[in-house]
Amino acid sequence: MFDWLTDNSAALGLFVDLTLMLVWVTYLNLFLIGFYRQNRSAIHISRAAAENRRARCLLTNMGQQNIFLLAIVVDLKDENGTRRTIATDREEHREDEYGDLLERTFQGPLEPGQSRDIGSFEELLNRAILRLDTSCEIEQFDCVTVTAIAASNQAKSFVAAHKSFTISVPDSSQESRFQPESLLTTQIGGPFGDRRIRRLLTADWSSQTVHKEAA
Repeated sequence: MFDWLTDNSAALGLFVDLTLMLVWVTYLNLFLIGFYRQNRSAIHISRAAAENRRARCLLTNMGQQNIFLLAIVVDLKDENGTRRTIATDREEHREDEYGDLLERTFQGPLEPGQSRDIGSFEELLNRAILRLDTSCEIEQFDCVTVTAIAASNQAKSFVAAHKSFTISVPDSSQESRFQPESLLTTQIGGPFGDRRIRRLLTADWSSQTVHKEAA
């Protein structure tokens, strides 16, 4: 046995070295995955305080880094299709109604765990309807999708997320209700997600109606 070990010491040494290298590579990979997940930015979109049109729409920074909210995109779906617009600024009010012009926009930094109230769903949809220059009522829409876009990693990358809310009017109530279609918020990431975010940010919002899909 000793002679066999002596004769094959070089091969055994190589095997041990390769095994140790594989173990260290595995540990490094697990560490990097954990580090990435821990430092990955994420946005949560939620409904709060009510279920009707007075319910508040909250954006929360679920990551461990500061982010800067850049834009809020709203998709309104009805029987004719889906219309998209941006609703980052409070354009429904006059400029002289605010002492600070920064109060007219939802843009700004969000610390880890911090939430931003972007208004009630009634205010949010009315803001979108105003941008779309349409006379539709909230009850005419079947669904609203809210997309939040922010800059993260010292403004070197984007983070975005979206959530859809079904709009319904129960028989026993005259008020529309907003029901989230999922508990969790869908994060937009990866190379395809990054291109999608850039298209949203560089869209020509002056035309207001960006796209209209077939029902």
